[in-house]
Amino acid sequence: MKNGKTEIILALHIHQPFGNFDDVTDAVFRKAYRPFIDTMEKFPTVNFNLHISGPLLIWIKEKYPEFIEKIKSMAQARRLELLGGSYSEAVLPVLTYENRMEQIIRYKELFKEIIGDFPLKAFWLTERVWTPEIAENLKIAGYDYTFLDSTHIEKGGKKSEDKLFKTNWNDSELIIIPIDRFLRYNFPFKDSNTIIENLKNQKFAVHADDGEKFGDWPGMYEYLYEENHLSSLLSDMEECCFDFVKVSDFINQKEKEDFEKIFIPYSSYDAMNKWSMYAEELIDIYSINDEETVKNNETRFFSGNFFNFFIKYPESNLISEKNRIFSNIFRHDEKVFTELLKSQCCCGYWHGVFGGIYLPHIRDAINLGNIEAEKKLPAGLNTIENLVFMKAEDYCLTLNLTGGAVSHFDNFDNNLNIFNAFSRKVEFYHNEITTSLYYDYHQRDSFIDHITYKICDPDSYLKNQYGEQSFSWNKNWKIEKHNTDSVALSVEDKAFIDGKIIDYKIEKEFITGKKSLKVKYRFENMPETENYYFMTEINFHNVYGDSVQVFEGDKFKLSAENFPDIEVSISSKAIIHLIPIYTHSIYHSEIEEIKQCYTALLYLPLGSDRPLSITINLLN
Repeated sequence: MKNGKTEIILALHIHQPFGNFDDVTDAVFRKAYRPFIDTMEKFPTVNFNLHISGPLLIWIKEKYPEFIEKIKSMAQARRLELLGGSYSEAVLPVLTYENRMEQIIRYKELFKEIIGDFPLKAFWLTERVWTPEIAENLKIAGYDYTFLDSTHIEKGGKKSEDKLFKTNWNDSELIIIPIDRFLRYNFPFKDSNTIIENLKNQKFAVHADDGEKFGDWPGMYEYLYEENHLSSLLSDMEECCFDFVKVSDFINQKEKEDFEKIFIPYSSYDAMNKWSMYAEELIDIYSINDEETVKNNETRFFSGNFFNFFIKYPESNLISEKNRIFSNIFRHDEKVFTELLKSQCCCGYWHGVFGGIYLPHIRDAINLGNIEAEKKLPAGLNTIENLVFMKAEDYCLTLNLTGGAVSHFDNFDNNLNIFNAFSRKVEFYHNEITTSLYYDYHQRDSFIDHITYKICDPDSYLKNQYGEQSFSWNKNWKIEKHNTDSVALSVEDKAFIDGKIIDYKIEKEFITGKKSLKVKYRFENMPETENYYFMTEINFHNVYGDSVQVFEGDKFKLSAENFPDIEVSISSKAIIHLIPIYTHSIYHSEIEEIKQCYTALLYLPLGSDRPLSITINLLN
C-alpha cells in the first residue's frame, strides 16, 4: 500500500497462434485487443502492463501497424510496461535447454524489430508452466521477475496474499510476483463495489491474465464496451483507493526484506493442473465430491502436469518428438530451425477449455516445421532415435512399427500431412453429453489392418462392432528389408477363423514414387473362407469428405479445395466404406463436434494367400 492506496498491477497477455484462421484472429482483435487499448487511452493515470505473443506481434504488424504505433506511444509515455516472452508462445519446460534459450532470445529480437528498444524485465511464462530451472533460464536472458499463481506459491508451502518471493536455481535468483486469485477470476466481470470491497484492505493485488476475456468471451464485448462497464470499473477504482502501477516501478520501490525465499516445484495454474489430469482421475474426483467442494479446493484436487498431454494425446507427442529431434539435427539451418521454433507454439499440443490439439488446422500448423526438416532428410529409410521415416522425392512418411502403419504422410508441395487424423478419446466432461459416445482403441494411423467376421455397416464400425478376429494393429512389426524407395515390414500373429486359432504372417511393403505411394501386401497361411475379410483403414485429412459412402470397386477419388486431389487404386475389387470421424470436445462451456478425418475402409475376402496392392496417387 502506497499513500494509503492499494497498488494494482494490471497485466494482460494477448495471443493468437501461428496457423490460426485469419478471420478468427481479426475478430478477437476487433472485439478485445483494440477496444481495450482504446479504453485505456481514456485513462492516462491508469498504468498497465502488456505482453503480446510473438505470433500475434507478427500478425498485428502486418494487419494493423497503427496499433503497434499506439502501443509504442503509450510505452514512451511511461504508462505502459511491455513484458517479454517466448518467440512462438512455447511451453518452455517441455523444450530442451537450447530451444528454451532460443525461444527467449528470439522474442527479444522480434520485439526490438517491431516495437523498439524498450527494456524487458518481466517475463510472461506461457501457460505459467513452471519448473525450478526456469529461474536460471530467465535470469541468463536478462529477466528479473515473472508472474505465477497462488497455486504455485501454495505448492511451495507458502501463502501468497500481500507477499513477494524470490526463488533460486544454480545461483540465479528470480522474483516471483503472485497473481491474486480473486482479481483474476472476478476482474473485469464483477461490479465495482464487489471488486473494491474485496481488495481495498490489501497492500497490493496483481491481475495477470489472458486479454481475450476483455471482449472476446461470450457477451463480454457488449458488457465491457457497449454498456461501458470497463470504463466505469476503472473510474470507480481510481476514485476510491487504488493506484494502478507498472510492474517495474512496483518492484523497484521494494526493499530486500519485502521478499520471502521460496522453492517452487512443478506447477501451473489450477485449471491447467486439472485439464492435464487423466479423464478417469477427474471422473473419480467429481463422482466422489460435489462440485462446490472441488471448486473451493482446486489446488488440492488437481495434480496434473503439462507433460501428461503427451501421454493423453499420442498425436501431440509424435509432433513434439519429431520437432525435438529435428531441432537438434537442423539447428544450424536457419530456415528450417526457425520453422521448428514457430511450430513449438503451445496451442496445438494440449486441450483445455479451447480446442487445441482437437483442431485439425492447428495440428497442421505445429507440423509445418517438421515438414521443412523432412525435406532435408536423405532419400529412403531414416531411423532416428525411436522414429522411422521413409523419405520420397515429394513427401515423407512417418512409420509406426506398432501396427506397421503410417502416422504421417507429409506432402512437400502443400506442406500438409495428408493423414492428419485424431482418435476419439474419453474426456471427463463427456458425462454432460446425453447421447452415446464411442471411442477408438487404437490411434488413427493409416494402413491399420484387421481381420473381421463379415462386413459391418458404417454405424457398427463407429461403435467398434466390426467382428475383430486378430490384433496385428497392436503388435510390433519388424523391418524386413529396405532400399532408397521401399521398406518392407512384417508381423506374425494369430487369428480366430472358423472356430480355429490359426497362425499367419503379413508382409507389408511401402514403395515410394513420384507423387505416389504403393502398399503391397503378401499373406502366408491365410485360409480361404466365407464371411471373413481382410480390412485395412486409411485415415485422410478431414478436408476430404463429410458424407458416408458404401460401394464396390477398385478405385476412388477424393478432392478438396486448395489441397491435392487423391486417387486410390486397389489391385482387386473391394467393398469400400468412406466415413467421416467426429470427436466431441469443449469450447468455453459448449461441446463442439469436430470432424477429425475422412476414413476409408477397404474390405477384401480372405483367401489363398493372394497378393494385394493399394496405390495412393497425388494428382496435383
